[in-house]
Amino acid sequence: DIEGTGLVERCLAIGGEPRGMLTGAAVPILDGGQLIGMIQMGKLLNGAVDEVDRIRDAVFADEYYNGKPVGTATVFLGDLRISTNVMDKEGRRAVGTRVSKEVADQVLKEGRSWTGRAFVVDTWYLSQYDPIRDPDDNVIGMVYVGELEQKYLDIRARAVALYLSIILVGMVLAFLLSYFVIRGILGPIQNLSEATEHLSRGDLNHRVAVKGKDEVSNLSASFNDMAEQLHRQRQEIKRRQHELEDLSDRLQVINRNYMEMLGFVAHELKNPLT
Repeated sequence: DIEGTGLVERCLAIGGEPRGMLTGAAVPILDGGQLIGMIQMGKLLNGAVDEVDRIRDAVFADEYYNGKPVGTATVFLGDLRISTNVMDKEGRRAVGTRVSKEVADQVLKEGRSWTGRAFVVDTWYLSQYDPIRDPDDNVIGMVYVGELEQKYLDIRARAVALYLSIILVGMVLAFLLSYFVIRGILGPIQNLSEATEHLSRGDLNHRVAVKGKDEVSNLSASFNDMAEQLHRQRQEIKRRQHELEDLSDRLQVINRNYMEMLGFVAHELKNPLT
């Protein structure tokens, strides 16, 4: 109760709220072991920026991201911000603004902490709200600590971009690897196909390059052996053809001589017969 303390006007000036929240301590005054009084001291938290800034700096080390503090802290009296380092759109501390109904119902009415993603004034924060209790264990307010969500969104975006880049590079490398592998397999097969066409056109001197010791290389070597055998057989056939041609020429000479001899014999026998 701050009635008559002169603090009401200060509270009204800070957040438009006549009530105030104080942190305090009481020390007993003893006389001969008898309690004769006490000394009570307190500090008004309404507008106490040093307190919330100290909380923020202790948790987040006064870190900034894109010109904004990474962390923020707020003290609520009920659902009203009485001290905060959350800034409004004009760059002023958002004292006098209120928390969302969802948070107020859970923390103030049910006395349970609230953790989650919260839109604080004009920015999304990853937030934690805890109840503040008076000496009679009544919930009279909340303390809030929040961390800027955009920092993690950007980290996630960079991570996704990095993963996509890795996937893209992996796909390109896989494509290049598959291309060279397929080329290594299909290249010799294409050479065999072209060699077969040469062979079908009668070019028995065409050979296929043999590289490696795989199945395609063995097939290429077999093709070269076959082509070599066909080449030798054709050479043998040509040799036999030449021999037959020579034999035919000799037979023609013999036949011609034979016919001349028969003509001579017939002429010689014709005169005596006549």
